[in-house]
Amino acid sequence: MKTLFHKEEIFYDGSQLKERWIYKNFGIMGDACVSFIGGCEVKSDYMADLEDLREKKTIKARKMLHFISEIFSFPEKSCPLLQRLFVVVIKEGLEMKTGKSFLRKGNDLYLDEKKLNISVAIPSISSSLIHIGLNIDGRGAPVPVITLPELGIEPESFAVETLEKMKVEFEDSLKAIYKVRSER
Repeated sequence: MKTLFHKEEIFYDGSQLKERWIYKNFGIMGDACVSFIGGCEVKSDYMADLEDLREKKTIKARKMLHFISEIFSFPEKSCPLLQRLFVVVIKEGLEMKTGKSFLRKGNDLYLDEKKLNISVAIPSISSSLIHIGLNIDGRGAPVPVITLPELGIEPESFAVETLEKMKVEFEDSLKAIYKVRSER
């Protein structure tokens, strides 16, 4: 898996969660995860979670640390499992840095009943697409949130560390597949 922290801000509106967006915008082909900082407001046209869309929920925050992954090496039905693996990697990193224990409910992280992230995973025709956003400035969010600065976490350095940990977990998972023989 190739990774990149992009230093320029990008406003996330959901349109970025589509096939080959990483390749088109950053020239990274294949399994990849790109991180960046920027605002967030997902319009209904790009709302991937149909339950959220039906319930007319909003996804919004003034500033977030975003991770977008596109994975080709695993079947598309494994997309939610990869999403949860990446959320667990983030959770472990946060707990090591803060000494606090975060609650994971599916693909969401909470501290003291305040939500830290948004996350969605969608299969495409040829890949799995995952978006995870961590609150930096939660103003405008439709639910009570906790932010990285409130936790004493600097977003850019956390992004770089997290990308490396995701890469290691991803590559170790592939190695686990490659090193065993199938039963006859």
